[in-house]
Amino acid sequence: MALFLGRLAPNTRSRDLEDIFAKYGRVTRLDIKRGTNSDYGFVEYDDRRDAEEAVHRLNGYNVNGSSIVVEFAKNEARPPGGGDGCFK
Repeated sequence: MALFLGRLAPNTRSRDLEDIFAKYGRVTRLDIKRGTNSDYGFVEYDDRRDAEEAVHRLNGYNVNGSSIVVEFAKNEARPPGGGDGCFK
């Protein structure tokens, strides 16, 4: 179950997000994309219930000075390579 992460601060690292999102279940994929206007990312859980809990608890959560957006990804296909990715 893939989640979209928006409004990431430019200094946010995969490790920062992994530490936060792992509290809600086993993270199977985490990927940060560096954009020209803003950084965003994706996190994936095996269990939908873990993903739902993460959305409920972490949408609006402050990470490195930015209130992040956490919502279900519109397209659960894996994005193309690149970025600061972490695969488990």
